[in-house]
Amino acid sequence: LEQYAREGESSCANLIQLLKPTYDTYKLKPPSLPRPVPLTAYPLDFTPPESSCPPWGQKVMIALNKISANCNSNLQSGILRHDSEMGQFVHEKEPSYPAEHNQDILSIIDTTTPPTKNRFPIQTNESVSIKKNNQFQCSQDAVALVVSAFSKQDDEEQSARLGRKNVQVMDRLAKMQAHKRASTLIIRDSYGSNNLSTNAADEFHANANEAIVH
Repeated sequence: LEQYAREGESSCANLIQLLKPTYDTYKLKPPSLPRPVPLTAYPLDFTPPESSCPPWGQKVMIALNKISANCNSNLQSGILRHDSEMGQFVHEKEPSYPAEHNQDILSIIDTTTPPTKNRFPIQTNESVSIKKNNQFQCSQDAVALVVSAFSKQDDEEQSARLGRKNVQVMDRLAKMQAHKRASTLIIRDSYGSNNLSTNAADEFHANANEAIVH
């Protein structure tokens, strides 16, 4: 966007340099240059989410509340797992074992009492590793959910700032176009009111008519 504005201003500056000898010859007063307006002078149609919904913004608050609700539900009933197809967290209940299973675990821990047959198996290293991986994946998904919420809020702010910049660029281009038009109209309208430009115009037309005749 800034490049378009700079190209328009460069074109206007070239026209000013081109017409400067004409203004000096006919003793005309060139139009005044438009005053630059800083970007901060244009309204920014954006309210920081931290102000409307402190301290992090509404989208982040919704994400944190969702994670908090899932964690509380996980503590009460089973394992928290993220379903990539459903795009949300789901709960899986941990397996429950009867009292005999607990006695069997104690018997294995106590080396003096060897485990008996026909007992429920304890969790293996593989199952513990899978459970830890699931928990780590849930943590990653929770962090990704918060990061995504922050990114959406940042995108909204960036869009608002881009819109303000676009307004400034359009205003600068319009002012440059108006200045170029005014610069040429002053020379045209000086015919009849400025002797130098009037005599020069009459002489030019006379020479042009003579060249056409011959």
